[in-house]
Amino acid sequence: MEHIDWTSLFEIEAKLVTSAHPDSSQLLLARLEKQQNSRQSSPRASLSAPDDICTIPLDQLEHQVNTYESAIPGISSSPVSQKDLSFWSAAMVSFNDCATRIPHYSCDMVRGGVPPALRGDIWKSMAYTSGGDCGSSEDIASLKYLYDSLANEWTPYVKIIGRDLHRTFPEIDLFREQEGKGQIMMGKVLRAYSAYDMQVGYCQGLTFLVGPLLLHMDDCDAFCVLVKLLENYDLRSMFAADMAGLHLKMFQFESLLEQQLPEIHAHLKSLNINTIYASQWFMSLFAVTCPLPMLVRIYDLMFLEGVTETLMRTAMAILKRNKYNILNMTEEEDVLQHLLGRRLWDVYGGDGDLLASDITSAHLGSPDVLTQLEHEYETMLEERRRVKDLAKEMKDVTPLPKSRSPKRFFSQGWSLSSLRVPGDRSASVSTNSDRSTRSVSGSGASMVSVDTEIMSQVDYASSVSSFDMSPTAGKTEAAVAALELELQQLRKELEQEKQERKKDREVVGAYIKGVAAEDGSLDMLKSQFGEASSSALSYEDLMMQLAESKTNEALAKQQIEDLRDELSQMGLSKDTLMVPKTTAKHSKKESGTWLKW
Repeated sequence: MEHIDWTSLFEIEAKLVTSAHPDSSQLLLARLEKQQNSRQSSPRASLSAPDDICTIPLDQLEHQVNTYESAIPGISSSPVSQKDLSFWSAAMVSFNDCATRIPHYSCDMVRGGVPPALRGDIWKSMAYTSGGDCGSSEDIASLKYLYDSLANEWTPYVKIIGRDLHRTFPEIDLFREQEGKGQIMMGKVLRAYSAYDMQVGYCQGLTFLVGPLLLHMDDCDAFCVLVKLLENYDLRSMFAADMAGLHLKMFQFESLLEQQLPEIHAHLKSLNINTIYASQWFMSLFAVTCPLPMLVRIYDLMFLEGVTETLMRTAMAILKRNKYNILNMTEEEDVLQHLLGRRLWDVYGGDGDLLASDITSAHLGSPDVLTQLEHEYETMLEERRRVKDLAKEMKDVTPLPKSRSPKRFFSQGWSLSSLRVPGDRSASVSTNSDRSTRSVSGSGASMVSVDTEIMSQVDYASSVSSFDMSPTAGKTEAAVAALELELQQLRKELEQEKQERKKDREVVGAYIKGVAAEDGSLDMLKSQFGEASSSALSYEDLMMQLAESKTNEALAKQQIEDLRDELSQMGLSKDTLMVPKTTAKHSKKESGTWLKW
């Protein structure tokens, strides 16, 4: 065993401090400060590793690096210098110590790419020392002990997890085989986590977090790292029942897109494309379409500098790199297909170094811009609650004459949450796998459920003069006037949308009637779409449904293209592809897969 040569590492750090960009380690230092504040209040906080701690001998580490064969196609080992091996050996023992003592050197090394042979150990070291308890050995040992029992515990999510296993990284040998080692390990990890955190349980998209971990470590370690990722990297709120973390990230992304890439933002807005496409990116950490050799570089940066920061910078980087491709597209369908498909990453040509460089150089604004946007988002939510309470108060204090209330307008289930509140840059989008939802899925994508915040339906007069000018009403006159202006505009938009949707439903209804005689199973479609005379949905629901449908279509087309490419490589024609009939019941073989883990 060898001791860490801190003297040599400090010398390299001193050289980098004088030459590095001032912002090069800013995010890492901010994360360390946050950890330190959390650690001071943690009774389990551990101290830094002692200077004389032993590491793996460098010659043994060098042999491990040079002989490693990655499970990810396209990743190969390259020689690592003795100087760099000295750093990685120290980082494997305690990355927190390296980040605290030599932050510039730590950032420089991780941004340059963790050696594939050491990536699993480095990820574990970064994750285990990411929280307030600083990765105490007791904490990790407790998680490993829990895993053995939780992995065999029944949860309500067993069958749902089983259905998603084969959709995750099917191009990788480890996960390709049904009932194979990879799928069984992934099922055990997800099952254990669903039992460990019953408030989160299982949410589609977690498979894409676990997959890259299992390519670099065993299932027990993957479970421990998953727990640390969700708890210490602000990911848990994104997968919780109310998906509050996803709402916040979508708001931050919309704001940053408008500030940093105004041309792209304006172009997408002109095509009526909202930011729902980014939910696929964030829920899967870009794993749905990003090639794995580049995805692991994103993971390196997330463990180093934080998930939210890396997600936002990655989103800005790939949009900026695809700027001219996007601006040259004039059809909404083409843009969505590009944003949600694998071609989005073609601009990098598989160059992970170029992607990492784009991400680390992406500028988000001021150092605390994400915190500022979080406060702005909270203020916006508070304002919405205030408007809701105000509307309820006005209804209780001043009943409106029935003859003046636009009852027909509100009978369609209109949501006051769609009224634009100062500071609201985007529609409130919620995802929830437990409530009644509509989903965005395809090409193995995580199913993203969309829900909208429904506020009280309140009848308003068509003119402010119809209100009784009581003291209470007088105080809210300005607010009512503003709402009236919004309502007048929204009435026009709703009427136009209702007419368009009516025509669409008539077409669908006619189609269903025309083919129902040939296929009785289409009665189910009739019940889903309804008759042509069915009442229209709310404008807000229809707009969200339209966005989801177009996203689904883009994903489906991407999947078709992938299948065609696979058939071409196999020397088969597209006519060879047979589409099996779907059945409501699962086969015994599938059931056996679920039971194995």
